[in-house]
Amino acid sequence: MSQNLDLVRSIYAHWERGDFSRTDWADPEIEIEMVGGPEPGVWRGMAGAAEFTWGFLSAWNEVRLVADKHREVDDERVVALVHYSGRGGTSGVDLGRWGRSTRTSSRSATAT
Repeated sequence: MSQNLDLVRSIYAHWERGDFSRTDWADPEIEIEMVGGPEPGVWRGMAGAAEFTWGFLSAWNEVRLVADKHREVDDERVVALVHYSGRGGTSGVDLGRWGRSTRTSSRSATAT
């Protein structure tokens, strides 16, 4: 098992517990792209990643993220298949399990 796969699994382990505070894993030039959805766009750098993350999380109550599978694509990339659950922040409507997105790590990183 590669360091990248171990790292991605450790990141998702934190996220699955609702802990989105860890950032030591992120490349300073991180880029997040949301394709489709209510607010598509691209966020760059640590400030952009924080803006995206807190903007996304603030729309929900009891949001949960679960990585169903992790796959090593090559020496530099890991794909995680992810689903979410939660309640609307304003409406309180239970959205149940929804969505399935793919997250890819494309840079080598070292867990600390």
